[in-house]
Amino acid sequence: MPIEKKRIETMKKITALLAYIAFTTSCILYNPKVSENVKITNTKQLVSHLQESTVALAMLRSEKKYSAYCTGVWIRKNVILTAFHCAEAGGMNAEEMILSQLFGVTIPQENFLNRDLKFSTHKQMQRDKKFSYIKSSNINTGKIVAVSRNRDLALIVTDNIKAPYSVANISDDKLLAGEDLHIMGHTIGLLYSYSQGTIAGTRVEKVVQGDEPVKLVQVSGQVWKGNSGGGAFNSKGELVGICSFLVRGPSHISFFIHRDELNEFIKESEKSLKTKS
Repeated sequence: MPIEKKRIETMKKITALLAYIAFTTSCILYNPKVSENVKITNTKQLVSHLQESTVALAMLRSEKKYSAYCTGVWIRKNVILTAFHCAEAGGMNAEEMILSQLFGVTIPQENFLNRDLKFSTHKQMQRDKKFSYIKSSNINTGKIVAVSRNRDLALIVTDNIKAPYSVANISDDKLLAGEDLHIMGHTIGLLYSYSQGTIAGTRVEKVVQGDEPVKLVQVSGQVWKGNSGGGAFNSKGELVGICSFLVRGPSHISFFIHRDELNEFIKESEKSLKTKS
């Protein structure tokens, strides 16, 4: 075989090998470790688990920069649970936003199914030198697959995560007044803010946009805008509720969708989850 032809054949083999290495490496990089059934033995582990099981729902604020407007919680591999009003805010198109905000038109909840939502994870945001915004390179896209305005809940499915994360199991323990809670969210835009709270009681009331009463956990603790869609957890790191609304003023009272409602909503959404995940 002539030297030049042999050289070309060798280069082809090298190129093919490099392409294979790049492909397999990318599979490794984009198939991150997912931690499930995490055992908590101290507060440091608990806070770390809450951070890794929490996402920041994000909106584009300026060129290539996003900021968090709401929170979400990993409840399964590739599945995020958040508040419906968070999915609604991030999923609206420009026309719907005008109709909603200027004219008070209620957009049918079905309109938001299969729409994209942008989010980032704690590990990804740690890469940013500044923790006040999120670079576009650390943004993921998920699909809204199930919604309930009445329960103020939504599910997001995604399969393009570029960093490891942790899954939060839903608690099956009895929820008692006086029980300590651990809250993770983006309070007033302060990303991944951890606070402690207490179960003040359980209530059956309508959520802000709801038509029928649902089961709620009344929480005393430091919760504000930015916590919406985020979780309240017990000392084992298990999810007991999703933040829905609060009472304005100095009372520090907020309301989380009770874990019983979470379980019912997820059960009703299984078909959508199996189709999309």
